[in-house]
Amino acid sequence: MNYRARSRTTYLIVHDSHTSPDVVDGETYLRHKGRQMGLLDVGYHLLIERSGKLVVCRKAHLMGSHTPGFNDEAVGICLLGGANAAGEPEDNFTPIQREVLRWTLADLLAKWPEAKVVGHTELARYRKRRLRCPSLDMDDLRASLKTQPEANQETVNV
Repeated sequence: MNYRARSRTTYLIVHDSHTSPDVVDGETYLRHKGRQMGLLDVGYHLLIERSGKLVVCRKAHLMGSHTPGFNDEAVGICLLGGANAAGEPEDNFTPIQREVLRWTLADLLAKWPEAKVVGHTELARYRKRRLRCPSLDMDDLRASLKTQPEANQETVNV
């Protein structure tokens, strides 16, 4: 597939998939949902499965399709989960997902130190949405990045 290239990275935008814990194959789920919305493939650059597996869905130098109006200047990272069985927002991310998210963000910030880490609904045009995305405390996440030790896993190759 051919995607347009991105020229800058201003934001690292964290999302969740708004799925309950019983959804375990996030890449397949997101590909299906994306195609229902008219996308060619998964719109996020990175997906963190409930197992902690980091899936590269799109190379970071290419434009994503996750936050209209910001896709040309952002890398989109999606956590699988974020909703309970009734579909209501819920912080149900696994400890390993949180750890991989912190490692991933720390690595991306090393590449783009001026980038701002934001949640999807923290951006102006999305603030009025009923659902918070992601279903986690972004202030806590940003604070944890300041104290994040160097990751002892392979560098994210996006």
